[in-house]
Amino acid sequence: MKVNNSQIAVKGAFWFFSSSSIQNGILLILSIVLARLLTPADFGVVMVVLAIQVILQVFSEFGVSIAIVQRKDINDTVIDSAFSCVVFFTMFVSLLIFFLAPFLASFYNTEQLLGLMRWSAVTYVFIGLSSLQTCLLQRSLKFKQISFINVCNHLVYGFVTVIFAVKHYGPHSIIFGKIVASVLSLIIGYQFTRYLPKSFGSFLEAKQLLAFGIWVSVGRVLATSSARFDTFFIGKILDMSSVGAFNLAHRMVTFFPALLNGVYDKVLFPIYSRSQDNKAKIEDNFWESLMITSLVSLPFPILVIIFADFIVLLFFGQKWSNITVLVRLMSIYSIFITCGGGIISSLVFSSGKPHIKTVLNLFRVVVMPAFICFGSMWHLTGVALSFGLYGFVDRLFGQLLVTHYYSFSIYKFIKISGVVFFVNSIPSALVFFLYHIIGVHHSLNWRVAVVAFLIIVWFALYYLVLKIVLPSRLSKIVFLLKSICKR
Repeated sequence: MKVNNSQIAVKGAFWFFSSSSIQNGILLILSIVLARLLTPADFGVVMVVLAIQVILQVFSEFGVSIAIVQRKDINDTVIDSAFSCVVFFTMFVSLLIFFLAPFLASFYNTEQLLGLMRWSAVTYVFIGLSSLQTCLLQRSLKFKQISFINVCNHLVYGFVTVIFAVKHYGPHSIIFGKIVASVLSLIIGYQFTRYLPKSFGSFLEAKQLLAFGIWVSVGRVLATSSARFDTFFIGKILDMSSVGAFNLAHRMVTFFPALLNGVYDKVLFPIYSRSQDNKAKIEDNFWESLMITSLVSLPFPILVIIFADFIVLLFFGQKWSNITVLVRLMSIYSIFITCGGGIISSLVFSSGKPHIKTVLNLFRVVVMPAFICFGSMWHLTGVALSFGLYGFVDRLFGQLLVTHYYSFSIYKFIKISGVVFFVNSIPSALVFFLYHIIGVHHSLNWRVAVVAFLIIVWFALYYLVLKIVLPSRLSKIVFLLKSICKR
């Protein structure tokens, strides 16, 4: 029976969007709760630990899991080879974190980092194996099971973290939550895959997996290093309270882009992989994906900019009011990243060219620190502004790489992006004007009502603009949303 890619995309989008919405919602709620339970300095210390953890996590499976998804054909020997690689690199990373802990605590002059880093090393016993199980499910297009694992992971993580935080375990509560959640993910993943290794695999197969995976891993290390450089730099040059403020603002502005771009990437990757030999079809899918995903994603960072002061006050309280300006400046980054930023990875990985992503991430490693260092001359506000401007440069360079390697028209990219920005600017200008007239200088209850009303007004105007300017795209978005809801 012929596989319908549109049906796969809709089904995958439903499960990934549903689970990602729940996961990111849990993380947002958790951030709100922890922001009220922890001091900005405690919050900052944990962000440093998690930043290091995310970077080293790449080596827990060295890209072999995603190589499993990309390959057209696999067998038990290939999977066993991947398993052996994952076990080796997982143990290596765990030991690396454990022994690096004293040096990091000394570097930041923060004794808390020693215990936090060593506890975080425990999670790596489980993380790599969980990623292999997830990729086996993704290869089989079992989006429902992946979503279930991810939701359970985040629910347990949030619950355990809050319990420990209430019991005054401070920043350790987050690490303990991750340990329990990672164990649970491994157990549930086994229930779905029922995978147990039958051998150590084949050296030749492991070599082939690593030949692809090493590019993925290097690219991921470069990407996560550049993405977390701001945390490391602020922690060293400024202080942990600044790290806490910056990262809380960062979570706000990247909430919806991370949610939506993650869905696009996971759904499009296996579909592009099935069409990797049809270049014309991939290009058509790319431009269509760029238009649709941008129209769906861009409204969210724009609304965050408009209502930033209200959001901070409502969710985090007065003690975090200083991050309002950070949120607005950093949302510039989100605006540009939502315009197709979530579909490049699926394009390059599915076509078997992970080195393109590595080139992009190498660019980020060089450019991102330069922007952050320059912005630090104006303290935390300057860092936030430089982060926002970096988003524009990063997205432009990514598209230039796509143009160079795939011969996709840069003019067409600019044209599509320009149309998307235009249709978003009309409702945004009116709502921004109304909010600052009727919603700013009143009680919190009044502002809640005003903001709710203005959000409805914004989307109503957006719908009308789309109906006039892009009626066919609107019809497609409505059709996709209806199809997802029916699932």
